[in-house]
Amino acid sequence: MDDALRENLLKEIVWPSNEPLMFERRRGGTITDIEEQYAIAHSEENIRKIAALGVRLLPADGGGVHFYKGFGFEIEKEEMQNTKKLVELCHKYGIKVSVYIGGTLFAETLFLENPKAREWAQIDQDGKPITYSGHQTNRYFPCYNNEEYLGYIKEIVRYAIKEIGADRIFFDNPGIGRPEPQSCHCPKCVKKFKDFLRNKYDEETLRKRFGFTRLDLISPPTWNIFNQPWDLITIDDPLKQEWIDFRCHSKAEFFREIYKYIKSLNPSIPVAINIKGIYGRNRAFIEAIDHSRFSGACDCMIMDSGVYAHMTEDGALISEIRSFKVARILNMTVASPPCRGAGKVEWAVAMAFNKPLMIPGFGYEGGPYGPKDIETLHYYDFYLKHEDLYTNAESIAEVAILRSFTSMAYNNFSTHLSTILFEQTLIQAKIPFDIIFDQQIENLPRYSVLVLANQESLSDEQIRRIREFVFNGGGLVATDATSLYDEWRRRRRCFGLADLFGFEKIEDAHKNMNFYGKGRVVYIPRIEPAEQIPLKKDEEQRKYIDISPNKWKLPKNWYELVEAVEWASKGRIPLKIYAPLSVVAEFYRRNKELILHLVNFDVNNTIKNILVELKNPAKRRLKRISVLSPDYEGEEEIKNYFEDKDKILFKIPKLVIYTIVIVEFL
Repeated sequence: MDDALRENLLKEIVWPSNEPLMFERRRGGTITDIEEQYAIAHSEENIRKIAALGVRLLPADGGGVHFYKGFGFEIEKEEMQNTKKLVELCHKYGIKVSVYIGGTLFAETLFLENPKAREWAQIDQDGKPITYSGHQTNRYFPCYNNEEYLGYIKEIVRYAIKEIGADRIFFDNPGIGRPEPQSCHCPKCVKKFKDFLRNKYDEETLRKRFGFTRLDLISPPTWNIFNQPWDLITIDDPLKQEWIDFRCHSKAEFFREIYKYIKSLNPSIPVAINIKGIYGRNRAFIEAIDHSRFSGACDCMIMDSGVYAHMTEDGALISEIRSFKVARILNMTVASPPCRGAGKVEWAVAMAFNKPLMIPGFGYEGGPYGPKDIETLHYYDFYLKHEDLYTNAESIAEVAILRSFTSMAYNNFSTHLSTILFEQTLIQAKIPFDIIFDQQIENLPRYSVLVLANQESLSDEQIRRIREFVFNGGGLVATDATSLYDEWRRRRRCFGLADLFGFEKIEDAHKNMNFYGKGRVVYIPRIEPAEQIPLKKDEEQRKYIDISPNKWKLPKNWYELVEAVEWASKGRIPLKIYAPLSVVAEFYRRNKELILHLVNFDVNNTIKNILVELKNPAKRRLKRISVLSPDYEGEEEIKNYFEDKDKILFKIPKLVIYTIVIVEFL
């Protein structure tokens, strides 16, 4: 099908929505012909047009078509049957369907259908229900510790799989949990919080934690006009710390139970959850999201964050690259290019950094539910044509940057700033790296360098493992207050890693390059932001600290950070790419191939003759080097290359937006 026909199809298609008609009518502000559009979206002619584009999964935005919003099982049955008919039509044309399950309770209808559902709602410290954002006060958030609500959602899920024929389940809303002072204080949460502490600590440790062991009168933290949660720069109160841990645990465990139930019904059904990604705020404290705990609770992250891949006028590279890396290390995928405004750069980033456990969607370009841009379709065509290049590819990053839970969850600013800026340095310096969490510390030996960007709160066990890693030959780059606190954010008398840094006290801290055992250590006192980033715009403003994406600029001393990583690695970083800072890269191993993905954020300038220096540590015989891109026709072989011992040098002729380089060995 030629582009003209496809463009006409794109104009004619009405993408099925995740919102049922009931919700569109109730919230208001919709279009006058909503019923007509709804009918077209569900028609066979419309589905036939979608199939003609080559779409293999609906909805095109990677979420789910309407199934259950939260009005009530019986109340929504009529539209559920419409979804069933839609699924049958899609299956007829070879399209799989992801169905939407909302994460809120609609009080006006659900409580009439099921009066006991009133007990499922989260209630705040004043006993009032916690409502959805955007003035939708008829929508309540559910309590993730309520067993009856868990059972209810299991019934919804069973119906979706057994009766509707869903190919994937998508859960919305957990990524926008209400921040303090609107955390759930219902009786079940209060009781389970105490149980959580009793299970987590023995009596001796509990006494060290709180000073006492009787938890009968322990209750969740409360707030008042003199004690506002958004005023906290660090979180030192043991009760508040444990409450953060408990909230993150409860949310993840709820979905872990649902995940296990879904897999018991049909192991091949993927599960997607809208938990969003990594940003410049303390998501554990604000939204009870700790990504690492969702490992084994879903197959796929959804990120409708509004953070789309682009370069700002002042040169900041903004993207969800961090979030893709998080998904990959947790053995998840990201559903699709995640946000509105998604064009070719957004698609390129998703194709380069995502782990394709399932078919990606289209993104939101040009419309609320599907693509309207022929160039986006060209990228999708390219993916389908070369799908084998994206599967069974493993990261060969030699650098890992740690996001320890306690360092990030008990600090609202400085640890996030340092980590964001060091990650940005690695991204733009084109150094392949993984983002790891506490659970991956035991896998440190597979890396050459560990980066601790102001990871201030580390346990004695974590310090022992890091010390052992370096002693046995690993490299360490640490900054700021790394290891100055323990896992409860209690200040140590000297750095926990003092013997590696070469000094003990923070007041003696200075840049130092040190040898420890067989390994190398670099300590850098501070990562210097490119511009001043105030804690708040207005001290009177009731707003949580958030380092917005336009502040994710390379730090002033970014090259110092790069040199530190390179020295600590002992030359084990697998490649160097000599290209402008507007270019990013990802590097994988696949069978007898090394696959390099390059993305150019500077859409107005084609980059030519990019020099690549690639390590060939096994000294395997080179077969060929080829270049592919959706930005131009055909495959190009690079015949002019140079081999020197364990290195291969070659030039990539041009990079428009996105290019893949395949290095094949015999």
